Amino acid sequence: MKRFAAFALIALLAAAGLAASGKQESKAGAQPVKLVVWWQGESEAPGTQKWLGEAIEVYQQAHPQVTVEAKLQSQDTMITEFKAAATAKDPKVGPDIQYFWDGTYTLEDAWSGNLAPLTGLIPDKELSSMLTMTRIWDGKAWGAGFYLAGISILYNKSYFKKAGLDPENPPKTWNDFMAACAALKKAGITPFSFGLKDQWGNGWFVSEFGFSLLDSMEQMTKLVADGTFVDEEWVDFVRKVDDMRRKGYFNDDAASIDFLQGWDLFPQGKVAMTMVSDSLIAQYAKMLGTDNLGIMTAPAIGTGKLSHRYSPQIQGLGITSWSVRKKEAADFLTFLHGKTMIDSFYNSTGILPADSKFDPALIKYPQQKLIYDSVLSKNPRFVFWMECFFPAALDYEGWYPTFQQLWSGELNPEGVIHKCQEVLEKWRQQNPQQVDIYRKWDIPEGF
Repeated sequence: MKRFAAFALIALLAAAGLAASGKQESKAGAQPVKLVVWWQGESEAPGTQKWLGEAIEVYQQAHPQVTVEAKLQSQDTMITEFKAAATAKDPKVGPDIQYFWDGTYTLEDAWSGNLAPLTGLIPDKELSSMLTMTRIWDGKAWGAGFYLAGISILYNKSYFKKAGLDPENPPKTWNDFMAACAALKKAGITPFSFGLKDQWGNGWFVSEFGFSLLDSMEQMTKLVADGTFVDEEWVDFVRKVDDMRRKGYFNDDAASIDFLQGWDLFPQGKVAMTMVSDSLIAQYAKMLGTDNLGIMTAPAIGTGKLSHRYSPQIQGLGITSWSVRKKEAADFLTFLHGKTMIDSFYNSTGILPADSKFDPALIKYPQQKLIYDSVLSKNPRFVFWMECFFPAALDYEGWYPTFQQLWSGELNPEGVIHKCQEVLEKWRQQNPQQVDIYRKWDIPEGF
């Protein structure tokens, strides 16, 4: 039955794809073209690999002179592999299309000359729906959205009931959140899952809770360029995280398991709450029951105006500056964003695509309505994921190792903040051009 469904999907997409791509095929001629796509995300967006394979098959039927080769990368090696290819800038080596995380994880490569702007390659009418807003620099879009993988706090409603909490009214302030954690622990339930071993989640915690300290995203870019984290507000933020640790509100093995292993504790029923990519909502709803799965925005640690907003990560795709097949690459990206394709992505994966043309009538899980209303609707209201507007060095040399050291007792909250400030000052000295970019960055705060 599954095989039949797959063939049916391919047939449906082929009809749409052939209809939409006939003009391009007649213009392209018969010269063989090979497009190379490097992408990542199957672990956070399960089902994408199968969908992409089917989409490629459809595209190749419509464009028999084009071969698309997709390479699934590891999260651990994705960046280093791309940087090596970008250093070589050899059209015979590396991708024509590369997967990128959001914000500066795309724009740093634009600033370094590793990306071609999509503006001018893809018609503005098509580009306008592709959620490019976190990849805009110098008036140009340097990448297009692929799928939404924003960060939500999911919670088990039955555990909230067991602890005497109202499952329909999750905590909104830090004090209420800590009170809920205390009630859950008293009921014999581990409140929150975390995994620090591979360090990936450490920056997530900063971003998910830290933006409530901000009134605007411009406040963060100005801090990066000229400000300081050595401030009572930021120290207090780390103190609050450390307070959770000392009170036993995380799983006992948080320091010895990877971040994704921490995620797994939630659908296994071992914890009440987790901070996870909302691309997994469909999977978790099937495991825990749709009615039992709660979703909430981060309780506010601070009093900033950005508190209580949903924070998406818009994972994306960009075209490399050294590709000699930019026109074909742009056509393939446009094809992936066709109405039939984006709707089929959701139907195949249960994950929201990063395109405002998506039909909300297809939504199967009520938890995703919050995400749609916040990001894809005609009246969106969200804040950009803060970690994706840090310099990468602040993550890799700052937040990532210092949170591990906080858990081990090597650093106290003040030490964490001072170390991160040292990393930031070192980055400023080594990257004066990017510092100037941050000073001039007219970044929106979200919507």
